[in-house]
Amino acid sequence: MASYLHIPATLAVAGINFTGAFSRLTSGAHTPEWYAYQIARAPNDAGTMSACIPFVDITLGVLLLPPQTRVVAAAMTSVLFSIGVGKLDRNRQAGFEPIGKRMVEGKTWGVDALLLGLGVFVLGTSWGRSSERPGGKGEGKRA
Repeated sequence: MASYLHIPATLAVAGINFTGAFSRLTSGAHTPEWYAYQIARAPNDAGTMSACIPFVDITLGVLLLPPQTRVVAAAMTSVLFSIGVGKLDRNRQAGFEPIGKRMVEGKTWGVDALLLGLGVFVLGTSWGRSSERPGGKGEGKRA
């Protein structure tokens, strides 16, 4: 069943990246709730990192589409999603708060867990397919 779900899951993660980039570039003019979610995890402080986020999102969204780069893009996306999972508590020095603590305190965590799960699912389904493609480990060059 997972083999049939990798295409919609990959397109969903790419779409999330593209929507995130669009939301950041327009400062939430067309996607205010999405932008508020993003700002809660990575504030738009006019720094270099804030300026790079939408371009990283676009790059990862594009790299998720071809099978040759999907594993790397899915891994990077999963890492970035996992950083977002721990970024809700701004009062802590490091900015990270375990998801279990947020669950106990009644803070939102469902969307973060869903994004991380989707990213890891795409990574897992892409990893297995990387050796099935022409030119992968399973096939040698023809003479």
